[in-house]
This record gives sequence, structure tokens and C-alpha cells, in this order.
Amino acid sequence: MTNTMIRSLRLRLSLIFLAFLLLVLAAVAVTYAVVISQRHDALIINLAGRQRMLSQQMTWLALTAPDDSLLATNRQRFIETLAALEQGGAALDVNGRAVVLPPPDNEAVRVALTDVRQAWRRFDAELVRSTDGETDASLTAASLALLDALDTVVARLAAQAEAKVLRLQIIQVSFLAAALLLLWLGYRVTQRHVVN
Repeated sequence: MTNTMIRSLRLRLSLIFLAFLLLVLAAVAVTYAVVISQRHDALIINLAGRQRMLSQQMTWLALTAPDDSLLATNRQRFIETLAALEQGGAALDVNGRAVVLPPPDNEAVRVALTDVRQAWRRFDAELVRSTDGETDASLTAASLALLDALDTVVARLAAQAEAKVLRLQIIQVSFLAAALLLLWLGYRVTQRHVVN
């Protein structure tokens, strides 16, 4: 083997190994980013689910104990969390810890949150009426409409999270295919220049 051939072989193998290293680093970085994103998605889905529970609890309190201070506390927490879900910002998680949510980046989720906001306005108006002693079926109807809107948000958030997992799977299969191609290229270079 001449000096030129050895340098050429070293260069080719070095490029293949460098490409393989970059591929591994990219795979790890993408996986890490998606895992962090999934953790955030789980938090947002939990908060949207808690909104459901808060609305049910407010309905029950308005009908059974309208003077209970928990009603005002839950109302305020619902308002703060809904604003954070809609626009991003600070909210309290299910354990009472402060968290910062990003604004929604999915159009379907934004539309569903707009529907929740409208359902909340109707529900809140009925909630105020019911605490003034005017309890009737309209509070229950507004509560059910709010629950339906919240169910839609949770479903769309879950679909968005599932789409991210699917994207990660596609990316990982692509990385695997690229890694196998690099291994094959390394084998061919070694076979052609060293073994033969």
C-alpha cells in the first residue's frame, strides 16, 4: 500500500466514523428533547384534567354550599390555570407548586381552549347567579357544556402528545437506517482497500 492510499483510506474511514458519531449525538439530542417535551405535555394534560375536576367541584359547591370559601378559591385557580393554558405563563400544578407553561403551539388546541373560555364565561355567569340564591338547571347545563369543552382540550392535548411520540419513532428509525448505511459503507471501504 502506498502512502497516498493509506492517507485516502484513513480519510474515508475517519469521515465514516465522524458521520457515525454525529448521527449518534443527533439521535441522543432529539430523543432527549422529545422526552423533555413529553414531560411538559403530561403536566399540561394533568392541568387540563384538573380543570375538569375544579369545574365539577364548583358546581357541587354552588348547589350545596354557596358560602364555602373553597368555591372562591377554586374559581380563582380555574381562572389562573385557564389563562396559563391559553397564553402560557405561571400556574399551580396539582401539588400546588408553581410551574410555567408555554403557549400552545397547536392550532386545534388553541381553538379548543377558545371554546373552553366561552363555556367558562357562561358557567361563571351561572355560578354568580347560583351564589345569589338562584339555583336552577341552567348551572348544571353550563357545567356540562364546560366539561365537554374541557374533554375536547384533553383529547387534543393527548393527540398532540401521541403525534410527538410517533415523530420520535420515525426519527429513530431514520437514524437506525442511516447508521446501518454508514456501517455498510465502512465495511465496503475496508473490504475494497484493506482486505482486497
